[in-house]
Amino acid sequence: MKKFFGIAVLSVALFSCNAEKSNETTTEEAAVEATVAAEEATVAAEEAAVAAEEAATSAEEAAVAAEEATVAAEEAPAN
Repeated sequence: MKKFFGIAVLSVALFSCNAEKSNETTTEEAAVEATVAAEEATVAAEEAAVAAEEAATSAEEAAVAAEEATVAAEEAPAN
């Protein structure tokens, strides 16, 4: 009976260790996935910032062109 009880205790201890190790692996995998997701979000944010900067540059160029067109229209001789 003592032998059976000892085997049962060792089995429970081994199961507990395996379960804990499994939880650690799951936690590590979740951390890696979260890190990858954060890096992807950072890249997307950087790309969005570049796109916004390009849009702002285009808007400035359009404003300059509109101003030049206004000046040219004002300087054109009236018919």
